[in-house]
Amino acid sequence: MSIQPLQLLFYTKHDCPLCEKAREAVGRVLAKLDSIPVEIDTRDIESNEEWHEEYKLLIPVVEIDGAQV
Repeated sequence: MSIQPLQLLFYTKHDCPLCEKAREAVGRVLAKLDSIPVEIDTRDIESNEEWHEEYKLLIPVVEIDGAQV
C-alpha cells in the first residue's frame, strides 16, 4: 500500500527573512518525518496578484493539505 504524499504549499516572496526562518523550520520538521512523502509547492506571492492580495501581510504561510498551519 502506498502512502499519499502530503501536499505542502509554501507562500513566500523574495528577500523575506521570516520566510527563510519558516523554510528552515519546515525543513527540520520534514527531516523527522522522512517516512512520510511530502510534495512541496513554493509560491512567490509577487508572481500572482491573487496570492499577493491574500497573503501580502501574512507571509510566510504554510498550508498542508489545504489547511494553514
